[in-house]
Amino acid sequence: MLTEVEVEVIVWIIVAVLLVLVELHHLAFFAVFGAAGAAGASIIAAIAPHAIGLQLLVFVGVAVLGMVGVRPFVSRAFARRRDGVIIHGVHGGLIGARGVALDAVSTNVGHIKLIGETWLATSANDVTIPAGTQVLVTAVTGTTLTVWPIE
Repeated sequence: MLTEVEVEVIVWIIVAVLLVLVELHHLAFFAVFGAAGAAGASIIAAIAPHAIGLQLLVFVGVAVLGMVGVRPFVSRAFARRRDGVIIHGVHGGLIGARGVALDAVSTNVGHIKLIGETWLATSANDVTIPAGTQVLVTAVTGTTLTVWPIE
């Protein structure tokens, strides 16, 4: 049977894991700081059981400090392309970007090279885009890009 202290710690760890999963889906650099706050609160829960107010204060404090003090730097670092061009926004900034198909891209998932990284991609039309073709990003769904061939 779990003690009340263990339950508090486990609850904060679950909150941290859920926020990491949210961040992985959206990559907006907000939830990751909430996850860091939840991790900090879990440490407080282990040290000072039943200090719910202090746990919440640490959770909110770490999250806010991360969003205000760290997020702008992280966002800028991830926004820079390797060739020095800046992509504005997180996902929306990818729309209109140009890449190269690494393998055949169809309505099934293929791969493209964009801003120095490999991305999942699907064809915007029913035509298979051959490897080596220049493509234009027309939409973003999660971490999959919808692309159109550039002729």
